[in-house]
Amino acid sequence: MFVISHHILKNHTAMKKISLFLFLVLLSSKSILAQTAPSEGTGDIHDPYEISSFDNLLWIVADNSRWSKHYIQTANINASSSSTLNSGKGWLPIGTSSVKFTGTYDGQNYSISSLYIRRTARADLSFVGLFSYIGAKGIVKNLSLTSVDYEGKEDLGALVGQNEGLIDNCSSAGTLTGYSRTGGLVGSNASTGKIENCFSTCTISGSAYDYKGGLVGKNVGSINNSYATGSVTGMNSVAGLVGENSGEIIFAYSTSDVTGHNFVGGLVGYNSGEISYSYANIGGTSNVVSVVTSGYAKIGGLVGENYTDGTISNSYATVDLLSTSDFVYGGGFVAVNRGSITDCYSYSSVFLDETLVETAASGFLVDNYGTVSNSYTRGTVNAVYEAGFVDVVN
Repeated sequence: MFVISHHILKNHTAMKKISLFLFLVLLSSKSILAQTAPSEGTGDIHDPYEISSFDNLLWIVADNSRWSKHYIQTANINASSSSTLNSGKGWLPIGTSSVKFTGTYDGQNYSISSLYIRRTARADLSFVGLFSYIGAKGIVKNLSLTSVDYEGKEDLGALVGQNEGLIDNCSSAGTLTGYSRTGGLVGSNASTGKIENCFSTCTISGSAYDYKGGLVGKNVGSINNSYATGSVTGMNSVAGLVGENSGEIIFAYSTSDVTGHNFVGGLVGYNSGEISYSYANIGGTSNVVSVVTSGYAKIGGLVGENYTDGTISNSYATVDLLSTSDFVYGGGFVAVNRGSITDCYSYSSVFLDETLVETAASGFLVDNYGTVSNSYTRGTVNAVYEAGFVDVVN
């Protein structure tokens, strides 16, 4: 006769309850069980996986062997359920520093809406967006991200934290709050990175640290035929399009509202790269504003400071620059120039508080250590020290 004791039955019942509880926790997280493989495609460049749901996106994230495959999106995707993932931290980006996304993702002009990210703790990831890293061979194109809601640390962008590949015909809208290298579309664009035919209307904020731009936080690569129309708030190297540029910007513009401390610009905050055929047009209800907490600040209609290797050509600024703080240099085009400026003009208005100890303003640039040729201004200037074209020539 086989006998099962009462204690064994009791323990078995308890274990079943625990197992059921763990199953329900996993189910509610949706970070593991909601993955669904695409029903069409093999991932080959000639037969890409077809992505039509948020569960398909989760399937891509789950296995890094899928980050070199090829994808097309075949429907608009609502990603609002991402707010329930990973204990409230939201979306886990595609790619890592060691295994980058090197495939292709063609959105086919569809959108991904309401993606949610909260990764601000010290132990959390940097390089955050829909993608974490896009590698040099990676291509993302024809994709719109709408109603994004991100909070992160360094290298934060609606589409990608760091781009080393090609981003073409992509856009973003929503809000991003980051510490450093935060952009409406891309956090950092590396030397091999190319951004073409893109725009962002995002609201960018985060008072600490540097490099915030309406489109890109920090650019070392190339940006072509792209723009930003949102608003940007930060500390140093803050601008309507790119916070800091040491790469190339061509045929680009910004109408973004900008507020920062130092190296604040309508298009670029701090430039040591190339800018050509570009402009900032910010006025009316939008302004470029410097709020200084300590020390000197440089604020410019197009660029805050153009550094030694910086070149600006065939570009202009029509911007309202404002500051009620002391020790501000405000230039209708550039505050301080150490590089080269050619064939440019400014129609900017510069309004600095002339009741303070030291504010300096000029219709074009305040402090020049470099070269300027074939350029002019027709703006309005108000400050303690003011000049029509150049305030100080060194």
